[in-house]
Amino acid sequence: MHCPLKVLIKGGGPTGSILALALAKHGAHVCLFDPKNRTQLINKSRAYAITHSTRRLFQNIDIWNDLNSHITLFDQLSIEDRETSTRLNLRLSDLPERNNKYGAIGWVLDHKRFMEVVLPRLDQSTSISLNLGSDISANLKDYDFVFAADGPFSRTRKDLKIKPLFFPYRQGCLTTKVLIRGVSPGTAYEIFREEGPLALLPMGGDLFQVIWSGPFNSCQARSKLNHSSFLDSLARVLPNGFEPDVVIDNPAAFPLGFSICPKFDKEKFLLLGESAHRCHPVGGQGLNVCWRDVMEISNLFLQYNRGTIVKSHIPCRYTRNRILDVLSINIITDLIIRIFSNRNPLFMLSRKLVFHVIKCSSYTRKLILGLMTEGFPGFVSYSLRSMKPNRRNL
Repeated sequence: MHCPLKVLIKGGGPTGSILALALAKHGAHVCLFDPKNRTQLINKSRAYAITHSTRRLFQNIDIWNDLNSHITLFDQLSIEDRETSTRLNLRLSDLPERNNKYGAIGWVLDHKRFMEVVLPRLDQSTSISLNLGSDISANLKDYDFVFAADGPFSRTRKDLKIKPLFFPYRQGCLTTKVLIRGVSPGTAYEIFREEGPLALLPMGGDLFQVIWSGPFNSCQARSKLNHSSFLDSLARVLPNGFEPDVVIDNPAAFPLGFSICPKFDKEKFLLLGESAHRCHPVGGQGLNVCWRDVMEISNLFLQYNRGTIVKSHIPCRYTRNRILDVLSINIITDLIIRIFSNRNPLFMLSRKLVFHVIKCSSYTRKLILGLMTEGFPGFVSYSLRSMKPNRRNL
């Protein structure tokens, strides 16, 4: 029998709060700190794309059913390359087989609704001590592990003197919610333009989360427009027939960057989420990669409880098991941005060829959706299963 582990989590946002629930389920005593108070944690206007890897995590910690009434599924993903006039639609049939039964390529979840479900669960857990709106005053020596989920400007990472590989993008990102008429229901959109991608995530009815990438100065300028002028600006870049009607909340602009730490652990300190890595939001990968960090830590705690690993091996195993997925997603999203923002004739021809190959190959479409919805581990798993001979045909 193992003594329950005592852990401290710095950061009560989507990553830290889910980690607290996951570790409490495995018997850990969790202390969760965040300098923001409850209202500040909830009142963030943003929606997230949820993939199948995240769906499994939420099912494992028993919050999926509670979130079901707050999520909107999409069963089609429309990808358009505006510069080469090519378009591709990914459908349910392109998903890896084990995910088809859920009837969705992915889901969209509003941040406020998410936190309104998660925070009461944190309150109800007898294994979680919730400390919001206060600085950390605990003695770190009292804990077996300290998890840093304190964002891209992590103070913990700086204190540990772990320097990430970082470079800023010329692009920034603008997010807001808009009512848009003329859009197919149940469809998410990724539109590649020279200045950057534009994503539309369905939130039910005519409501969409808009994630608009472009030069950071342009994003800032657009965020300061009055709503009428903003809608006019958005209408000029949307596909024909899409009519933006109402801005639901004030647009917010923020800079983008590529960031990844050489290792995610140092002694008993572990970095997860954006304190360890950060990628471009194209394809909706960012938060799902963070939640796969949570899934890996949860699996390691489960192995510890079963006696298959010792406590001292958890940090290095975490880095080893996560680095490939994180690195691959960061590199792929970086390449996508660079290729689709380049008007070199050779790149333009390559993009047309890639779209043609994907359209003609169901296997390629499954691999792409496998990578998008499962991450690198799921991508490899599907590829290996696909290469096995079908015994029924032998």
